Amino acid sequence: MTARYIFTLLTVFLLVQPLNAAIFRCKDPDGRVSYQYKACESKVGAVLQTSNKNASRRFFWRAVKQDKILYLLGSIHFGKADLYPLPDPIMQAYRKADAVVVEVDIRNAPMQSALSMAQTLTANNSQHQNPPLPPQIETALQGFAKKAGIPFEILKGQNPWLISMLLTQKFLQQAGYRPELGIDRHFLQLASQDNKPVIPLETLASQQVLLRQIATLPRELLFQQLMDQFQYNGDFQQLMEAWQTGDTDLMDRLTRKAFPDPAMEPLYQAVFARRNHNMTNKLLQLEDGKTYFVTVGAAHMVGKEGIIKLLEKHGFQISQPSF
Repeated sequence: MTARYIFTLLTVFLLVQPLNAAIFRCKDPDGRVSYQYKACESKVGAVLQTSNKNASRRFFWRAVKQDKILYLLGSIHFGKADLYPLPDPIMQAYRKADAVVVEVDIRNAPMQSALSMAQTLTANNSQHQNPPLPPQIETALQGFAKKAGIPFEILKGQNPWLISMLLTQKFLQQAGYRPELGIDRHFLQLASQDNKPVIPLETLASQQVLLRQIATLPRELLFQQLMDQFQYNGDFQQLMEAWQTGDTDLMDRLTRKAFPDPAMEPLYQAVFARRNHNMTNKLLQLEDGKTYFVTVGAAHMVGKEGIIKLLEKHGFQISQPSF
């Protein structure tokens, strides 16, 4: 069994910062590669063109312990315009909150963070380190690139994770999804307008560490999963339906199903288990006597090691508002 949609799961539900800026991959006369926001000075270079709802009406919880109240909303990092306005109970919870809690606060440096992500994903990825693609994979990639409207030369020689990230985001854009309409960005914008404090649970640096770990997985395994994902999209539809309907059990099953290979277990632990425990610990450390509006990727909320169950183990009373 293959993890057909692991890259979609990571891009839409788990990793906050999409490559939503126009980043130019340039070469100097000696062939050295650099990355910048403006066009390359010479003709040697290519643009990494990547593109930049609904909030599940039931992916929403209230957690109370003594005088600390957490409202938790499972987020998706890409959204559609018809997601908004969000249901009243969610917006009322936001208005009650003393602070907004997010995975990563990306308001101040979106361009720099996108560039840093690109550099992380392409580090140590030169032509002499990556052998030529097998013919069947190269042919398939050419088809995916054409469908996505991305020049194949931009993808050739790149790490499988970067390729999939670029393709996934482009296909999401073609389906009408936008990172600027994601749930987390929506509430970051509201927090800025309302002068609400924003508390991040993670940093971009910590997510870059995770991306580096993904990039070290066997190249053949990553390419096989990349091929499976873009040849079959039924699982993606199931993921979105689980989120839209608030089906936490289905979301949990699909999340586990995305990591069937024993070789993927370290990645599951890194992406979910450790991050969920770390984020829960940060929530436990929030100042008592206040109300917080928490929005993190929906897949982090579910399962035995999801944030909701972990909070429950720490004595929080959990309820799901009905609306």
